[in-house]
Amino acid sequence: INLGAFGVVVRRCPQMRPGMSSGMEPGMAPWGMLPQQMNGPTTGMMHMGFVPGMMMGMPSMQGMQGMSAPAFPNMLAMGMQGMPTSRTFESQPEKVEVEVELDPDVKAFCEHFQVESGCAKRLQEALSKRPDTREADLEGLWEHLEDVGDPSGLLEMKLEDMATGQFLGKVKPDREVEALALNFSLDEDAKARLNELVARRAARKGEDLVRMENILEYAERPNSTVMLLVRQLIDKKMSSLPDLSEAEDVMRKFKLDVEAKRKLVEVVLARSDDSSAVLGGLELLLESSQQPSAVVCSLAGRLINGADVPDPPREPRTNVRERDRERERDRDRERDRERDRERDRRGERERCRSQKSRSRSYRPRSRAR
Repeated sequence: INLGAFGVVVRRCPQMRPGMSSGMEPGMAPWGMLPQQMNGPTTGMMHMGFVPGMMMGMPSMQGMQGMSAPAFPNMLAMGMQGMPTSRTFESQPEKVEVEVELDPDVKAFCEHFQVESGCAKRLQEALSKRPDTREADLEGLWEHLEDVGDPSGLLEMKLEDMATGQFLGKVKPDREVEALALNFSLDEDAKARLNELVARRAARKGEDLVRMENILEYAERPNSTVMLLVRQLIDKKMSSLPDLSEAEDVMRKFKLDVEAKRKLVEVVLARSDDSSAVLGGLELLLESSQQPSAVVCSLAGRLINGADVPDPPREPRTNVRERDRERERDRDRERDRERDRERDRRGERERCRSQKSRSRSYRPRSRAR
């Protein structure tokens, strides 16, 4: 077949069947035809609307007789356009985990309890965030995980407690706590609570013990006072123990008795947030009182319950005038005394001057030979 217009010359082999392109071996199926369909009568092409093996989107085979075989590959290429090609997966680089070197004590702990590497790293990080209680925390974990069927699971729970601040390591007896307990005759429960407070608040140990000792000096029941204050500190109802320096200034200024001092300390403990304002108002009130201790004892209950300090009573005008007259008389007496002292000093200077002049005028006579 000579298609001069297209510049294509197709030579048909005698053994080639209709629909076969040049270069195909005998016995090969034409485009769009299965081998088992080649035995039937095939004049040009099969009379069918869709040939098995044809791609979606290709036109019907009817009316395509006489088309040259090389056109079929172009048709297949047209039908394959838009079909999803095979997805190529790019190789992503694997994440390289950095090996964290464990401390010797942490490594020994993890090897003893066969803790996996991930949990061991979290333990290392948790202990590094608690440097003040690191040793006590690790010793407490040794005690908690001994004779446990699943140490790793329990360790995970303890790490969560560390993150929330609820974990308490091994509580060791403190020498300063022992001395404080001996000084105020504290029982074992109160002493244990003080040791727990020192373990939980190691960074503020000095401040806590000094202020606790100052408070216990005025406490009527030291054991109950320790239990109450430690519970408030651990439960974070109180950030720190109150300082009694301002209250002690009021005690010394008005010479309060023992009972009034105790009541005043109870007021400061109950009103730790605004103790300065309460003590300031109370000081103004006590300045106009004849019995400061009795006033403090009578107002303590209301102040503990949150009441305000009453205003100092106003003096009558007659009392104010009398007080002003008394002050004026005191100033007059002071001026008189100062005048008398000045006169005495002037006379003393005159006597000294006269004595010096007499000593200069006196000359002893020389003896005659």
